[in-house]
Amino acid sequence: MKLQLDESNPIVNESHKKLYKEDSDFWEGYHWYIIENDNKLIYRHHGGIYGMQNWFVIYPKQNIGISILTNTSFDKTGEILEKVVDNLYNDININ
Repeated sequence: MKLQLDESNPIVNESHKKLYKEDSDFWEGYHWYIIENDNKLIYRHHGGIYGMQNWFVIYPKQNIGISILTNTSFDKTGEILEKVVDNLYNDININ
């Protein structure tokens, strides 16, 4: 997470480059979904393996990241993790 927040690192900057516009909601970068809205820039990645999932979100303008790991995996796990991260971000109340 600390590495991904290091904007002075040219490799990190390259990995956050917008490569492909996905619908009107977000861009895709090198294994990142890139979302810009409401004065927020978000780099997000979701993944998992055999019964676990991770939701990893970087907020570079606020210099924070949130990672949630769970030891369960079902159809709605990604949606739930996304809501948990959004709620944590709002609770932190970063402006």
